[in-house]
Amino acid sequence: MSELEQTKTTASTYASPNSRYLDSIVYYYGDQNKITYETYKRKDIEETSNDRYAILESKYQWRPDRFAADVYGNKNLWWKIMEANNIYDIHDFKTGVQIRIPGNIS
Repeated sequence: MSELEQTKTTASTYASPNSRYLDSIVYYYGDQNKITYETYKRKDIEETSNDRYAILESKYQWRPDRFAADVYGNKNLWWKIMEANNIYDIHDFKTGVQIRIPGNIS
C-alpha cells in the first residue's frame, strides 16, 4: 500500500462547495501524488420544522441526484437526502419509499 502524506492544500481546492468532503484533510498517495480525502463520517441531520416529506415517484428510483435537483435545485446535494434518511445503498432509494427532505442543509 502506498504511504499517505498530508498536504497543506484544502479540500475546497478540489471539492465542490456542496461536497461532503469539503472539510476533509487532503492527502497525497502514490508516486504520482494523486489525491484522496480522509474518510467521510456520516453525520446526523437533525429534524426541523422546515423539513418536508415525500413519497418517491418512479422517476426518482435509484436517482437521489435527480430528486435533489428537483427539490433543492442542486443535484450535488443528493448525499444530504441519503444521509438524513439513513439510506446507505442506492437500491434502497426506490419508488414508494417515504423520504424526509431536510429543510436545513447548511
